[in-house]
Amino acid sequence: MNRRITSVVLPTAACGLLLGLLCSAGRQTHYHYHQPPTGEPPPTPAERVPPGPPVTETTAPPAPVEVSLPYRSLWRGWSKTPLPTEPLPGASATVALVQPSVVTVKQGKSTGSGVVVDVRGYILTNWHCVSDFGDVTLVIAGKYHTATIVAIDRNTDLALLRTPARGLVPLALTDAIPPVGADVLLIGCPYGYSGSVSRGIVSATGRTIELPSGVTLSGMIQTDAAVNPGSSGGPLVNAAGQWVGVATAMRGGANGIAFVTPAATVKRFLGNNLPR
Repeated sequence: MNRRITSVVLPTAACGLLLGLLCSAGRQTHYHYHQPPTGEPPPTPAERVPPGPPVTETTAPPAPVEVSLPYRSLWRGWSKTPLPTEPLPGASATVALVQPSVVTVKQGKSTGSGVVVDVRGYILTNWHCVSDFGDVTLVIAGKYHTATIVAIDRNTDLALLRTPARGLVPLALTDAIPPVGADVLLIGCPYGYSGSVSRGIVSATGRTIELPSGVTLSGMIQTDAAVNPGSSGGPLVNAAGQWVGVATAMRGGANGIAFVTPAATVKRFLGNNLPR
């Protein structure tokens, strides 16, 4: 049975049944989804995207990408990124490996998270974190950098950004779906607190949820790792430090129920939009 994600702005009695997206906005404590006022047509990318490379939008679910080589070797800069296979000696070692690849994504009063996917300056985040098509700022290792929107896909709630920042560290992505009960870490920027780490397990896999826009996301990973507004776009990693998914949504009014876009969906999106 599908569960519908909505903004937590309805009567209190309904809060226990609601789901919220995880991009924070200023000091607001409710979860929201960027939408234009009622009766006003949504802006087109060409109207509001800042100057820079043109934005491309995938209007239909991307076709699967056939990959015969390790994913990290498909794009320049990934060939030197080791893909760990064995559990690291404790959570601290995993965090040390992953944290340099996690950035803060800011657009107006909204704050989210992102992951470095290529040394040429490409960053992955959730589309709902940058859906205003305004200026985007990244915070990387405490320094501010501008970014442009390169590609968006509403059907997967993913977006690709590019920044002129250099010295970026891409994160290794794996195809493996973590088993239920596996230990995982989630790193992101909840409420703007960059580099925050939460720990949990995989609660379930193959979940189907519906976003406020009406888009249905399937194959989602459910986890009890703590997530909050601003965690959207942050990586979920396994004990070996492998990137297994992207924090996307949580159930409003509940504790320990969050949903993560799996790595396979991220891989297809990058295969269609990340320049070779």
